[in-house]
Amino acid sequence: MNKYFTLLLLLSFLNIFGQKASGEITYKVTRTFVDMGLNADVTATNQKINQQLFKIFFNKSYSNFTIVEQMADENVDGFYNILAKIIVSNYDYYYDYSNNKLLELDRDGTLLEQELQILPWLITTDTKIIDKYQCYKATYTFEYLARDQKIKERTATAWFAPSLPYPYGPKNYFGLPGLILELNENDITFLVSKIEFSDVEIEIKLPKQKRIEKASFEKKLKNR
Repeated sequence: MNKYFTLLLLLSFLNIFGQKASGEITYKVTRTFVDMGLNADVTATNQKINQQLFKIFFNKSYSNFTIVEQMADENVDGFYNILAKIIVSNYDYYYDYSNNKLLELDRDGTLLEQELQILPWLITTDTKIIDKYQCYKATYTFEYLARDQKIKERTATAWFAPSLPYPYGPKNYFGLPGLILELNENDITFLVSKIEFSDVEIEIKLPKQKRIEKASFEKKLKNR
């Protein structure tokens, strides 16, 4: 898909999105079998992962991606409950549009801040239908620091619906000209299960912790 077509989609999305108020998007999660080498019971961990739900709440000023807290599964050890959360998303994400900021709240309370930037998505002409919506495929390739301390590449694949003109998606996957209905990241898949829009603005409170500049924080980690 060429840049001109992408720009047209983006402009169309901006015009429609400006008329919308609030909403709530729910995703279910699945994970394929992977041996992480952590001496953990992969089956138990995956069982808990597949029970997780995540939500995006949004209004005209902010949005928030967060896990839906559920009662601990009595049939799954507490360690696996915690591990499942870390594997899928160790952060809550907040978008502050008025100040052009992305906030990442770690489960240990650390709050990272960075400038909000549109990811360099590669939008393709591949399509499929998800829950009656025609979706286009987009990919995003990025570098990350692997467990062996080497810099590696990973590609996330998103399926977004231009007929739902919202730039949201799971975690920090943001900026496509349509809502992400399915996201494949490594061995994790997010799939939308419920979409609700409201004319009444949903209240979203940004975290109050001291903000740490993300680039500086990551630089310190690499120099340890």
